[in-house]
Amino acid sequence: MSPYENCILKSFIIVAFYVCASSALNCFQCNNRFGGVPNTCVSPKNMTGCIGCLKTLTKVKLRDSGYMDGWEKLSVVVSRVCMRPGSTFIKPAGCYRQQNNGGYTERCFCFTDNCNSKANTLATGRTLVSWIALLTILSSLTFGHWQSLLHTL
Repeated sequence: MSPYENCILKSFIIVAFYVCASSALNCFQCNNRFGGVPNTCVSPKNMTGCIGCLKTLTKVKLRDSGYMDGWEKLSVVVSRVCMRPGSTFIKPAGCYRQQNNGGYTERCFCFTDNCNSKANTLATGRTLVSWIALLTILSSLTFGHWQSLLHTL
């Protein structure tokens, strides 16, 4: 087996391992009652064994009846949930907005580790390794292509 083929095989094995290992997810959970105890998003729990993560954002305008200051106040509530096997309210990855009386609720479903965090723009370990493996495969293919072109010249 050539070093080129060996590199491709190793990269494929790494990607396959991380895709298979990602079946049980870690998600944050907060602003919901679990066992009768509230858990605020100041210190969210990191839950394991999830099949998906959910982040819910609810914004509602509260209108003062005029006896105080007559201004609208915006109420914002964020909750994060670990969806367990048997959960019935699961949708494909993405955000879904629903209008409600005086505002809206947006539910975002995602299926990677800790994707419902406050700052979910950072790559998680598995995602980072998957990208590195993919880039390795692509660079190997490109290098192999250029190498074969040089041999033909």
